[in-house]
Amino acid sequence: MAEILKDEIMSDAELDGVAGGTAAESAKDRDFLRAIGALNPGQGSDIAGVTRAFAQLGIGYVQYNEDRHSTGTGTPLAIPIADNEYYINGKQVTRAEALMKAASKSKAKIDLRTGGLLDVTNYL
Repeated sequence: MAEILKDEIMSDAELDGVAGGTAAESAKDRDFLRAIGALNPGQGSDIAGVTRAFAQLGIGYVQYNEDRHSTGTGTPLAIPIADNEYYINGKQVTRAEALMKAASKSKAKIDLRTGGLLDVTNYL
């Protein structure tokens, strides 16, 4: 039994993919852009709208779609292919760096979603 469990253990990289997940990242990106006033609810909140909003802040954005696999029960299982990518001046940066840059460029101090002070860590 210990051998089976040993084989079931996921690496940190695998866990990052599950925990970070593309759908979760993308939803947080959209919410963050709304919080800093870079994306209005009336603007497209789809990938094109989010990409445009990041571009207006000088950040390149590549959102990865999820690969849908059947679980055998007729319910698709979303599996992230990769994390979203962020670029500043053509150089790939971390998601945290991209959000900090976006907050700085927007000059937002108040989180428009909550009314409180903007805290980028709420969106990581």
